[in-house]
Amino acid sequence: MKKFKEMIYQKEMLDKPETLFDEECLGFRIIGMSLGTHPVAYVGLPENHILAGFDYGDLSIISVHGGFTFSSKGDGVYLPKGYWWYGWDYAHPFDWKGYYDENNELAKICKKWTTREIYEDAKDVVRQLLDLEEFAEAMLKKFTKYTTNQ
Repeated sequence: MKKFKEMIYQKEMLDKPETLFDEECLGFRIIGMSLGTHPVAYVGLPENHILAGFDYGDLSIISVHGGFTFSSKGDGVYLPKGYWWYGWDYAHPFDWKGYYDENNELAKICKKWTTREIYEDAKDVVRQLLDLEEFAEAMLKKFTKYTTNQ
């Protein structure tokens, strides 16, 4: 990884997300961020990509921690422009949140995600998107062939 910063859980949300990693991955861009209390991750597709522009719920076929919870064009502030971003968070039941009390019995079973784990999740999402891209292009080719032969 080019940039790698360990996830440090904090009791309060940060005023501005902190980048844990940001790199190109097989034609996509992956970014992990800390919001302070918990991490989030994003995969950016070029805006002209066949899978760009969909609502995150439309890609529920992709297996990602807790499911996608975000999709949008890059704003140029937190997420770079020129990409369509799909994101997810690590703030689900049994995910550690920085404001938890370490001595609470329930909190003891919650997972503290490391930057490495978040990074590996993001790479796995890229692999799944590449598989879906291949399928979508094959379907488009088949549909185009079918409709031009009618």
